[in-house]
Amino acid sequence: MFQEKSGGVRIDGRNRGFIAMREYVWLECTACGEKNYRVQKETRGADRLELKKYCSRERKHTAHKESRKK
Repeated sequence: MFQEKSGGVRIDGRNRGFIAMREYVWLECTACGEKNYRVQKETRGADRLELKKYCSRERKHTAHKESRKK
């Protein structure tokens, strides 16, 4: 189904003639700065993610923005 490449990038081999590149990104809480969630994102033409997710440090739902973990 998926072939794992180094650096967290996956290549979808099901679609013939089309390679769907995906990578892992972290969602960081805008209130406290903690990286709580890791999600997959399509690399081609995608905007930066911003979602309301639960932050265990804040104990409430806050805005989480995409960040790349270094």
